[in-house]
Amino acid sequence: MRLGLLVMVAFGRYLPTGRLQELLDEYEDEHRRRLEGYRILDQHLAARDTDPYVRATLSFGMHYAEAVLGWLASLPDQVRMGTMSASRRPDEHDGEVWV
Repeated sequence: MRLGLLVMVAFGRYLPTGRLQELLDEYEDEHRRRLEGYRILDQHLAARDTDPYVRATLSFGMHYAEAVLGWLASLPDQVRMGTMSASRRPDEHDGEVWV
C-alpha cells in the first residue's frame, strides 16, 4: 500500500520524540471529521431517496474512515508515543523479523 500515513509510521522511530503522536492525532481528527460529515451527508441522501450507487460510494468513504480510526486506536503506545530509539538500527534486529 502506498499511503503517507503508513510511511510515516514505518519511519516513526526517526522522528523527534512526540512528533509521530502529533501527526497521528491530526490524522485521527481529520478522519473523525470526515466520518461525521459522511454520516450527515448519508442521512441527507437517504431522506431524498438518492441513487443507491451514489450512497454505495459514500458508504466506502464511511467504512474507510472507520477502518483508519480503528487501526489508529489499535496502535501500541510505544509506536504512538514514539518511545522506540532511533539508535537501534533495523539491521541490528536481534532475531526480530524486519519487513
